[in-house]
Parts: sequence; C-alpha cells; structure tokens
Amino acid sequence: MQVARMELGKVVVYMVDGDWFEIKETLQELENLLGEQFVRISKSAIVNIDSIKTVKASFNGTMELYLENGYEEVISRTYRKQFKERLGVK
Repeated sequence: MQVARMELGKVVVYMVDGDWFEIKETLQELENLLGEQFVRISKSAIVNIDSIKTVKASFNGTMELYLENGYEEVISRTYRKQFKERLGVK
C-alpha cells in the first residue's frame, strides 16, 4: 500500500502498482491496523513512509510530499510535527 485517502466519504487504498480499491474501515481504524512504516499526514490521508521520494516545505506552513509513483500529497499543519518526529527530522 502506498496511500490511503478519504474520498467522497469512502476510504480508497492506492497500491504501488497503481491499483486501487475501497475498504470498509475508517482511516482511524486503518491507521491502528497498519505498522510503523505508515504515517498520517492529514485528516484525510495516510502514506507509506517507504514510498516517499521528496518533501518540500510550503509558505503556508504545510509540506508537500512527492511519492515514488508520482502522486503528490499535502502534509497538513496539524500533522506536520508528528510527521517530522516519525522521520526523525527537526
């Protein structure tokens, strides 16, 4: 799994190979089931740390995340500190 995202009230899981599927669990339930290689980046997304290619800081306090398959995600200000701690970044 590369990214899980809430879309139109449903949790959609995107795989590394480009496949995707919907699951019945909430993001909170999924987050509790996943291992340490996954991190919450916003109230609507969880990403696989191993899939991160680059991270850029934005002027508005968010961070932009670029994944190996070309997906782009935004790390919200609320989850920025938690994200940095998980990656060991100051």
